Amino acid sequence: MDSLDLKYSKSVLLRIYDKGGSVIQSDLKDIVSNWRTLSDVIRSLKNDGYLVITEKIAGRRITQIDLTEKGRAIAEQLKRAQEIAENPG
Repeated sequence: MDSLDLKYSKSVLLRIYDKGGSVIQSDLKDIVSNWRTLSDVIRSLKNDGYLVITEKIAGRRITQIDLTEKGRAIAEQLKRAQEIAENPG
C-alpha cells in the first residue's frame, strides 16, 4: 500500500507544503493527535520518498520534516485539487 492511502497522509503533506516545505513534528499534532499514529504516517511518507526526516538535539529531540521534490509535486497537486473542490465555479 502506498503511504498516500493512509488516513492522514494527504493532510500532513498539505500542512508541510503550506508551511513552506519544512516543519517540526510538533507542528503536525493538531492533524494527528496520537503521536504514534503521526510517527507511523511520517515514517511511511519518508519510506515512499515524499519526506526527508532529520533529528536534532537542542535540549530535547526535535524532528525536522522536509518535503522532497516528489513530495512537493504531490502536495502541489493536492493543493490544486483542494482549491477546485472549495471553489468549483
